[in-house]
Amino acid sequence: MTIKSTGYSFLDFSELTELFPRIPKFLDELGLFGDAFYGSSTIAQVERVSDGVDNIIAQARDGDRNYSGGETAIQRNFNVPFFPLDSKKMGAVDIQDMKDFLDNPNVPMTMQKRMDRAQARIAKSHAVLKERARYKALKGNSYAPTQPISQYDYATEFGVTAKVKPQVTVDFTNASVDPRTTIEQEARQHIQKYAGDQSDSYQVIAIVGSKFFDALKDHPLCRGAYSSYASDSEPLRRRLGGNLINRSWETEGITYLEDFMGQQLGEVATDEAWFLPLGISDQFQIHHSPANHKDYANQEAQDMYMFVEETPRTSQVQTETSFIAVNTRPELVVNAKATLA
Repeated sequence: MTIKSTGYSFLDFSELTELFPRIPKFLDELGLFGDAFYGSSTIAQVERVSDGVDNIIAQARDGDRNYSGGETAIQRNFNVPFFPLDSKKMGAVDIQDMKDFLDNPNVPMTMQKRMDRAQARIAKSHAVLKERARYKALKGNSYAPTQPISQYDYATEFGVTAKVKPQVTVDFTNASVDPRTTIEQEARQHIQKYAGDQSDSYQVIAIVGSKFFDALKDHPLCRGAYSSYASDSEPLRRRLGGNLINRSWETEGITYLEDFMGQQLGEVATDEAWFLPLGISDQFQIHHSPANHKDYANQEAQDMYMFVEETPRTSQVQTETSFIAVNTRPELVVNAKATLA
């Protein structure tokens, strides 16, 4: 779509955003939020479905029959927050007497190269935005700073506040108590209790800060198990990418994953851990809404939209995205804090 008038043009490059290089982020690579929904409304309809199995008893032939039950569902409507991000309006002052020191210092800077750099920076910013929203959902909240209408506590919304486990303290200073025993009793068993039969199989993982990881592997009762662990055989580690430097360790039925990116974003403290199941259907979801543009109203949403506005004197990149990350089962995520020497 191109809209032109005398000395003015408005260009739509939204489809080309699919060609942007993918920027790897920890939770994105882990695949927690595999369920993505692209709606045509600014309201996301989210369902929490609980299924079960039926008890089949023996009956006399030609007698009474057994009947199957059905799942139960809770539906909630959430206002989807809107996130715009534009470059500054770039003019002659941004290229006059400047060189392209990034690629070739002997070549003068051009407006196209300025625009390309602005687009690359904006793409990275959008990737960080979505990752922050994933972390907030992991912790049981929506991400919509300065927009109260889209701020939700998912435990309250789905009526499971009483099932949410208070923060667990894991004491690494006591050499005679295996911290994995505390984690088993306070975290893993809690997840098993409330996960029930919502999945035929799932794995419990822990997203941990560096100090928590170090304290666990260096504890006298854990050191032997860690030293003999072949981390290169861990499939979750491979899922995160062979070039990433995050350490991993599977022990006592839990896979621990060190999260550098969460620490850099300020979402994961170095001395804390987040325990959760991997494989519960529909637990983590992302719902998208259309752009704030008349041509996209009531149309199926996209991940991101990008427009370029040009006048005889200036050029500007305009981008926007509208989405909400949801955790339908916040009671299955357990937060832990390390007690360190």
